[in-house]
Amino acid sequence: MGSDNPQDNGRWGTGRVELPAVVPSGQVVTIPFKVTAPTTAAVYPFQWRMLQECVTWFGPSIPLVQVTVGQPPPPSKGDVLYLMGATGANMAAGDAAAVSHLGTIGFTITPFYACSATSSNAAGKALVVVGGSIPVGTCGDAVGTAFLSVAVPALVSKAAMLPKMLMTSAGNNSGWGSVANQSQVAIVDPASPLAAGLVGTITVETAAMPWFAWGHGNANAVIGASTVGAAGQHTLFGYPKDVLMPGGFAPACRVGAFWGDTDPASFTANGWALFDAAVAWATRPCCH
Repeated sequence: MGSDNPQDNGRWGTGRVELPAVVPSGQVVTIPFKVTAPTTAAVYPFQWRMLQECVTWFGPSIPLVQVTVGQPPPPSKGDVLYLMGATGANMAAGDAAAVSHLGTIGFTITPFYACSATSSNAAGKALVVVGGSIPVGTCGDAVGTAFLSVAVPALVSKAAMLPKMLMTSAGNNSGWGSVANQSQVAIVDPASPLAAGLVGTITVETAAMPWFAWGHGNANAVIGASTVGAAGQHTLFGYPKDVLMPGGFAPACRVGAFWGDTDPASFTANGWALFDAAVAWATRPCCH
């Protein structure tokens, strides 16, 4: 049997399929075979016809089938371990929005109840998110102890977890803290990879949020943004792998971010741009 329409095309990975056995005249035979779709998205005619090789084609072609070939999905950027206060139906709105968005930019996500997590859960992950809904009073110390030394990039969006991940000094309102009723951040360095190409004071939420997290990064930190009017309160900052943070050396890239358990559900386009910049910076190959 040979490929037809056009005759002898090789678009399906082969142009010939052998009969499974000698078939007597007038008999019916089923010919199972596999084909490989073309690499370019389009609609292709799929049609075959019998032939005696090097002699003649004979009989009618099989009924025409139009095959739609789509673009293959992009390869996954890796799996994200997302630590949060509740999973499933009880997941916080901000966590749910962030999880959904991570999927749209090419990651797979493992939502995980933070208080049950151990460092082994980070094995093979592209990123660990220490989310804003983590119940710090219940298991914050345990989460910090488990994950502060993992050689996997981490993004921390809970203010009280920043010192537990060694990213700031321990002092509340000096090394880290939260500011209430915020919808804007100030870009500190427009050239920073964490600034997403933005400049000035930008609106990142559609309404004022109860809290924005901040931490004071040291001189080794890459700074993207701060709270408005307080340049030392860094709302988006990071440490490259192996540099000295306030509490110790970074075993992989670390990012501190302002958004908590509700903020991503109300992000503006600029809010998502900063989110994407933080994730992209943290998951660069050199960050592991």
